Amino acid sequence: QSITHNDLANYATISQYDIIFLNCGGKQNTLNAQIDTNLANFVTNGGSLYASDWAVAYLTGGGTNSNSCNLPFGFISDDKMCAINNGASGFINGATIPDANLAAAIGFSTLNIDYDLGSWEQINAYDPAFWEALVMNPSNNQPLMVRNTDFSGGAVGTPVGGDDTGWVTICHHDEATNSNVTITISASAWAAHQGHGDTLGPCQGNANSGTIYYTTFHNHASGNIGNTSYILEYVILNL
Repeated sequence: QSITHNDLANYATISQYDIIFLNCGGKQNTLNAQIDTNLANFVTNGGSLYASDWAVAYLTGGGTNSNSCNLPFGFISDDKMCAINNGASGFINGATIPDANLAAAIGFSTLNIDYDLGSWEQINAYDPAFWEALVMNPSNNQPLMVRNTDFSGGAVGTPVGGDDTGWVTICHHDEATNSNVTITISASAWAAHQGHGDTLGPCQGNANSGTIYYTTFHNHASGNIGNTSYILEYVILNL
């Protein structure tokens, strides 16, 4: 279901959802502190966000996009991440996937990404203690995709989302990669997972919070997204 930029200013509206996708170019040039508060509360109380390219402005501030660091508004401080709309168009070849679970799920550990717009939001600085880097640019070692699973910067309140009684989020141990991954499963499958040593809640941080994904590249159906489509499938299955 589609929601508008203005809908984000109404917490009663967004709290009905489990996941909100913030599309590139979806933010209006108006700055709205209520949206920042709502998104912070949404994630703290269990909602998850996926933002792409210019939509980083929802996270770190700015108008329709972020054209410098230390811009007003946003709910994630610049010491956690600064993205600037100065990425050059063209291919980034051989982008690496350091996250073992993502690489195993999609079946490859490198990919070529086509940045087909005149400019895109390049992550110029980030805090690796706050973000997990899932895809990296091999030429400058800057992340192209990041994830946070322990955000708790909003007011604690009633969990968000609709009828979630049939689903639970757990930390699952992947024996193939000998690592842990956060997944959402049917509640009826929890007993079997618990018997294998899995635990309730995401694999790190606040067990009540949701997940934030940010990609500098696009995942839109009309674009030449290539193998990044598999990354979007992974994100959807793991939010």
